[in-house]
Amino acid sequence: MILHALPWVKPATSVAAILFLQASGGSGLVMFLPLIAIFGVFYVLLILPQQRKQKKWQEMLTQLKTGDRVVTSGGIRGIIIALRTTMCISEWRPTT
Repeated sequence: MILHALPWVKPATSVAAILFLQASGGSGLVMFLPLIAIFGVFYVLLILPQQRKQKKWQEMLTQLKTGDRVVTSGGIRGIIIALRTTMCISEWRPTT
């Protein structure tokens, strides 16, 4: 066993140390498993929710029609007068 060849490693060492020693001389796939796991976590936590949000936003934009009342993220209120494929013409009235 490898542990007896290394005097600084005690036999009561954890299983993680044994797996590390075996993986260091093992296949390249074992070295890439943490990288693949990190990519999976990033995909689930960052990319997937952003795609869902973008899909919901596009769905909301397709449902807009002339006469709809809208509020910008800055709080400005208006009414849609005309819709084009690339722009929206709105009328903004000052609130009194």
